[in-house]
Amino acid sequence: MQKHERMVAADWGQLALLSLLFAGVFLLVRVIVQEVSPLTLVSSRFMIAALALWLFIRAARISVPTSWSHWVAYAGMGLLNNLLPSVACADMAHSSASGPHRGLQHRRRLVP
Repeated sequence: MQKHERMVAADWGQLALLSLLFAGVFLLVRVIVQEVSPLTLVSSRFMIAALALWLFIRAARISVPTSWSHWVAYAGMGLLNNLLPSVACADMAHSSASGPHRGLQHRRRLVP
């Protein structure tokens, strides 16, 4: 994004598109989690995203780190900041899709 003192119409359009995509993911998770397990849904989403990111990196000719310490740090950040919260959200959507009567003692396992 270019540096602006004020947001222009293109910036507002990008912000609106991003908010629609962000909100749409929650709706899709709510619908899809009724058919597949939360862990299957999240792992599929992350595999597709990783493939898309890798293709973008290769197409843009961006150099990737070769140090194992960098990859361990990236894996840790991905696990703690993305994967675990996504699994928790999908599991909550799965539990709430089954009805409000389900308490913590009646929760289903993440893997069927």
